[in-house]
Amino acid sequence: VASEEVFRIYLQSTLDDGAVPSTEIREIVDALTHEERLQALLGNLDERRLETALGRLEDFEQDFPLDAVDVAVPLIVNQMRRLSPHSHASIVLGMSPRFKAHRIVYRLLRKDQDPERLADRMAEVLENIHTLSGWQCVIEIIGHRESIGHKLISEDRASDFESQLLEKLQSAATQTLENEWNLYALLLRTSNWLEGNTKEQFTTSLHVHLEKDEFVLRLLRTAVTPVSNGHVEMRFHWETLVGIFGDDLVGAVEKLAQSSLMDELSADDQSTVKIAQEYASGERPAEWS
Repeated sequence: VASEEVFRIYLQSTLDDGAVPSTEIREIVDALTHEERLQALLGNLDERRLETALGRLEDFEQDFPLDAVDVAVPLIVNQMRRLSPHSHASIVLGMSPRFKAHRIVYRLLRKDQDPERLADRMAEVLENIHTLSGWQCVIEIIGHRESIGHKLISEDRASDFESQLLEKLQSAATQTLENEWNLYALLLRTSNWLEGNTKEQFTTSLHVHLEKDEFVLRLLRTAVTPVSNGHVEMRFHWETLVGIFGDDLVGAVEKLAQSSLMDELSADDQSTVKIAQEYASGERPAEWS
């Protein structure tokens, strides 16, 4: 009864548009080790029903087979770009759709209780994940980073995977990064793995991407966050962005704002760029009491 979805079904005696029947959830559980079948089942769900299905999979954790690590983890991670990173405005302290997927990935990974065997399997799992944002998601789950990692593999093996991701990031083409669904967090968290000159060299190597308006747009899209205090307001953690890109970010935002690309953007994207201009000029939203 505490479930919002179930309570609506009880009151209305019908499934709403975002509901997923138990038979479909059972099909997904049964398909966790069957790549083509699971791909089809997840792909046939729209974003709202995908969120619902992933949330309900937690109830079946005891039925997750060990071999689902190899099949289901990359498939679910590859679906995460379709899910919002923000909680629904109508649900106080609710989990975001993307975090629901993150929880399922963690529950699948922890089915393998052998740290060395799980680490050995990660090479193939990561090979089947299509984005560096997806790599970051899995590497953080299995690793030892404070408040993020669950220490599912040894610290040395986790460090090796982090190094692989850093190498891929430094050699990635701008066009590749433009398609990252979690670009801001990807760059911020990986840079926080480093210290001193190594960190400075890493962040400096990223500045070249600011020349492309599409990269800057993706960065802003993934960095802006809705904050609610009776009404929803979009805000940036601007200082952390400047910590990665320095003053070059100010010029890049202005260049984007003056580009022809702006005419093709949605109203939300245009608003995001405008807010970024305000931050770049030194303006900040008033603090709430």
